[in-house]
Amino acid sequence: MNAQLNLEQNLNIKTLVSMLKMNSLDSFMNIGSPLKGRDIIFTSNDNVRFPIGGWDKNMSKQNEIPVNRIVPVLESTIVGGVDSTCLKIAETADGSIYAIKCGVVFCLSLDIMVHFRIGPLLLYLTDDSLRSSELDSRLLKVVSYDAEMARRMIRINMERIIQYELSKVLHNSVILVDGSLKDSIFENRQYNLSKITENCLLNRNILLGLGKSTKYKILDKVSIGLRSFRDPGLIDVGFIIKSLVRNTLGYNTMVKFAKNTLIMRADIVASSIPDAIFSLGKIMGNDPLPSGYPESLSMAHHISSFSSSEISGIKVHLLKKYDLAELPAHNPRQEILGSL
Repeated sequence: MNAQLNLEQNLNIKTLVSMLKMNSLDSFMNIGSPLKGRDIIFTSNDNVRFPIGGWDKNMSKQNEIPVNRIVPVLESTIVGGVDSTCLKIAETADGSIYAIKCGVVFCLSLDIMVHFRIGPLLLYLTDDSLRSSELDSRLLKVVSYDAEMARRMIRINMERIIQYELSKVLHNSVILVDGSLKDSIFENRQYNLSKITENCLLNRNILLGLGKSTKYKILDKVSIGLRSFRDPGLIDVGFIIKSLVRNTLGYNTMVKFAKNTLIMRADIVASSIPDAIFSLGKIMGNDPLPSGYPESLSMAHHISSFSSSEISGIKVHLLKKYDLAELPAHNPRQEILGSL
């Protein structure tokens, strides 16, 4: 009885009853009215997804951005793609061990000319090693405790080193970057994106960043004209990108390389839109572009991926070479929640 009285004193029973009567799926924010009748796609693990055919099929023709046709340029030009993969391999009391592997692929005249792999390379990040870097003190703390940020930092710096070297040794070529041409918070002053761009301009190389997806829905909506365009095409979306993002380089565009293929964001260092279209034509004339995506970037991604046997080999290498003692470990989440 005393327990019941204490419960009633500390809990508003009427509030509890009203909560239990709520429909837990849709009553919390009263989503029913604005949601009713809308088109929807369900997400998966926070991956960026877009509906086939776009979001708004009834978008006014007046809001469409003019589409520029891309014509293949049959001029022998080297197209180089760079990609990397970074994994967290192990932890110590003082830091973490990461492995990175890079792939570099060169195409010419619609053939793969040569490809090679760099790595796996091992990095041991500790507070002391991070303090000796150029990172801001606030970023140091984030990288120290956030493995995802640490992996991103390692990947960006490794790819920038390779892109910087390519920008110096290549002439009249195309260098493809996986992602947008935007300065990162992890840029190193010695080989940052600005210096790579400078080298490309001096050596007449084309620097082009290609993103397979975008988090900005507005770019998907304004691409309706490009989606229905029968030929390879480009639309200029610089006025949208530059209003949303700072520190982007080149002309910001949305492109597709063939009919019914993926529409991608392309940032192109060029003097004008016609020059950007010509640069994309060079890619079409030299990279095989299976499924409308550069083979140089696709193959670089596969080359840089880790297999399970490689990861096992790295662990054995660490144990033997550095005389490490592997401690038994447990997963608290798995112990508490089981296999869920």
